[in-house]
This record gives sequence, C-alpha cells and structure tokens, in this order.
Amino acid sequence: MTLHWRGIMAGLALLAGGGAALAQRAEYLPLELLDPSRPEGGIRLWKFDLYPSVSAGGEYNDNITYLRSGGSSDFVWSLSPSITAVAGTAKRLTLTYSPSAQFYTRNSDYTRLNHGASLGLAWPMSKLSLNFGATYSDTLSADVVVGSMAQNRSLSLTAGASYPWSEKISSAHNVRFSFQDYGNYYGTAGIPSGGLIGYMDWGTDHWARYRYSEKTGFSLGVSVGQQNAQHSGTDSVYERVMASVDYSVTEKISATLAVGPEFRQYSGNTANSMGVVFNATGSWRPTDRTGLSLSASRSQTPSPIVGGENYVSTSVSLGVSQQLFNRIGASASIGYSNVSSGRSAPGTSTNRDDDYIFGRIGFSLALARNWSFGVHYERRESLSDNASSYAFSNNRAGFNLTWRY
Repeated sequence: MTLHWRGIMAGLALLAGGGAALAQRAEYLPLELLDPSRPEGGIRLWKFDLYPSVSAGGEYNDNITYLRSGGSSDFVWSLSPSITAVAGTAKRLTLTYSPSAQFYTRNSDYTRLNHGASLGLAWPMSKLSLNFGATYSDTLSADVVVGSMAQNRSLSLTAGASYPWSEKISSAHNVRFSFQDYGNYYGTAGIPSGGLIGYMDWGTDHWARYRYSEKTGFSLGVSVGQQNAQHSGTDSVYERVMASVDYSVTEKISATLAVGPEFRQYSGNTANSMGVVFNATGSWRPTDRTGLSLSASRSQTPSPIVGGENYVSTSVSLGVSQQLFNRIGASASIGYSNVSSGRSAPGTSTNRDDDYIFGRIGFSLALARNWSFGVHYERRESLSDNASSYAFSNNRAGFNLTWRY
C-alpha cells in the first residue's frame, strides 16, 4: 500500500524553495522557539563533527501486539546504532541516521530493521533566518491508535523563515508537508479492503511574537492546511488560530503552551466541525540532581481503521529524573492518552472512546566515561470497557547497554 508519489513529489517541489524548520510540529510553535543548541565535542571529520552512539539490550514483553486476547509474549533483542553529523555553528547542517535491529525470539516474523533519519538546516543572516527540516521513519511497532502491531512509514518536511522587526516583535512563517502510510497489520479489528488508511497533510503557518521580557514571550498564529486520506478515508480542510506563551529562566525552567480553535470542512456529506487543539511542553530543574518534565497535546487525523471517520488523539505525560549517587540515576514517568471518534461520514462512526494509562520506572548506572547500563519496567493498560476491540494490558521489562561518544 503506497501513497500517490506524484503528490509527494509535488510537495517536495513546493518546499524546495524555502528554508527550514526542525523535526518538530512547527505548526504549533514559532520556528525561532524550535532551534536546538549545537552539541559540544564530537569527532572531527572534514567539516563535520560526528556524534556516534550504540545501544544493545533485551526486553521481555507479555503482549507484543497490544491485543485484548490471544496476544503473544516474547523476548526481544535490539541493536541500535546512531550517528549525528553537524557542520557549522550559526549556519548549521545537522544529519542523523538511527537504524534499530529488532530480533524476536519466538515470533521471528516480526524481526526486522527499523529506520529513522532526520536533516536540519539553519541559515541565519543579518536579520532574516531560514530553516529547513526533514524526518523519515519506517518502523514496526504496536500502536494504541491502530490497536495492534503495524508497519508505520512517515515523512515530514518543513521550510520556513523568521524575521525580527524590532527588539520586541518578530514573525515566523513556514510551509510543511507530511505523509503517514501503513504496511503490514497484525491486529484483529476489521479494516478497509485496501488496508490501513494513511494520509497526506499540507499546510502553512504564520506567527507573530511579542517579546514581553527577557523571560517571557507571547505569540499569535494562524494555520491553514488540508489532509488527504487514502482510498476510503475522508479528506478535510482545516484552519487554526493559535495563541502561545513561552517562558524561560536560564536552564532551570522553561515552558511553552500553544492552544486554539481548529475549524474543519470535510469531503462528502460529513458535517463541518470545530474543536480545540493544543501543544504544551515544560521542564524544571529544582536542583542539579533533579529534573521534571511535562508534555501534552491534542490533534485530529483520519482514522487508520475506519473509512470516513476521523480520530481525535489527546495525550499528557509527566516525567521525573533523579541522580541518586555519583554514578546511579533513576527516572519515572506516567501518562494518559485518549483516542476518540471525531467527525464522521454518515453511517460510519464507531463511537470509539478509549482511555489508556502508562507508567515507567528505570535505573541507570554510569560504568565509565562513555558507557552506561540501564534497566526498566513499563506497564500500559486500557481503562476502557473490556468489550472494546482496542482494550489491552501490557507489561515489559528489560535492560540496555549504551556507548555514547
């Protein structure tokens, strides 16, 4: 199952004339807030600094396919090298490739090599700054939205520019294209005859930011875009009006929040809709040994399972890290997510409304300057009625050994 590559190439041609953003959802934040700091050190090779790493480990998983009943347990081995190459400082090119080999002990049909890659280009001038970002992934994994294990392929491209009009006021503008596509599906839910439903998303975002103080900024943004679903899916056009606030105090505390209404018009006889979307991130380091993080989001996309239906996905997570001793650290995280039916074509709604929670705890040990060893335990569970096709529980525990330059 593939998307129409003619449309993808048209999207590439559209974006080729712009600058770049990062591999993040630039439609929810001004581009200037997404520019990462350049890492230090690295192995010098020609004009690039290289940052290699490799991680190897194993994990026991009692329900690898997230099925309500009949799920398979397995012990999964993994080998995950990664290389990041960075050229330049202010004008910067960043390339990353992160393959991951997964070896299933009992279910060898799932053994495969996953791929992840990204590219970022930052080109600041005297005032105008151009950016370009691209990410690609091809993975086989269990997914609560799909309701089981499936092959997931995605590509995201963003090109943009930002300009400071004064010491207080700046603007950021970008165009973006992404696609989501699916391959093999290992679930039990009925799906359209053409397979899981992927989609393409085209859009443009425009932000104006007011720098209120050294610590705080306020932004107002507007977005327009279109989602084109595969075969039996529903197409839609959307418009967003987003308000954003960002707050930062050195490296100790930072937070961003973007929220606003989203208006959608659908193809066919599906009625229009209005909902609220948001994206929030926050981090706080009360001490040198303690860190807290928070993230939350809500978005709407075509359902990969039901033709003519859209899903609204909401998630929130909280994490804490603690350095216990000089070489030993601990981390814990909890989270909640909801997948529910959004606007649907007449006669197609499944009234899905599934809640999920997860908890994870881990410990790490610094073995040497570049080596670390970690163990973890994680549980995921559906809070929905057990009659739901998407209800499941999942436990996993494992270890990993990591070398990082």
